[in-house]
Order: sequence, then structure tokens, then C-alpha cells
Amino acid sequence: MSGRQRGPSSGWSGPDVPEWLDHMPGMGGTDQPESALNPDEGVWSLAKASLANGRPDDVEELDTHLEETLQQLRRSPSKLRSCVHRSGLPLF
Repeated sequence: MSGRQRGPSSGWSGPDVPEWLDHMPGMGGTDQPESALNPDEGVWSLAKASLANGRPDDVEELDTHLEETLQQLRRSPSKLRSCVHRSGLPLF
């Protein structure tokens, strides 16, 4: 892991992370919550919004609906790009 340690919260920390954040426009060092750098948070937010009004009868039905929702997101470059944009990371 070369100098990186698992921090008390769910993110990675190390000597290079604060320096990297200082060079990211609008990131303001380590003052940002970890989710600000995690596009996955946006993906899960979109998935939860889609699943919010469902009432699956069992875990299998929930699993099916989740898979369908994630497949729809995978086929939507604009939604995925919006998750990266909201994270503050540079677009790819």
C-alpha cells in the first residue's frame, strides 16, 4: 500500500492525498467529505431513487430490480458523467 493507510472513516488517506487535493480546482484540500471524491455515491443515489417506490415480495425480486436499474445506468453515459462531475473529479 506504499504509505497509504485505511483511515477511521471509509476513505484512504496518505501523505500524497492532501497534496493531490490541493491541486484539484475547487476541492479545497481535505475539507471536502469523502463522498465529494466518490462518483459511486452518485450512482447509488440514482439507483436508490429508482428503487425507492418499489415493494419487492422477496430478496430475489429486489435483486432483479437492482440489476435492471444498474443496467439502465450503465447504458446512460450522461448519467454516469454527471456522477463524476458532481464528485469534483476531472472528466475522463
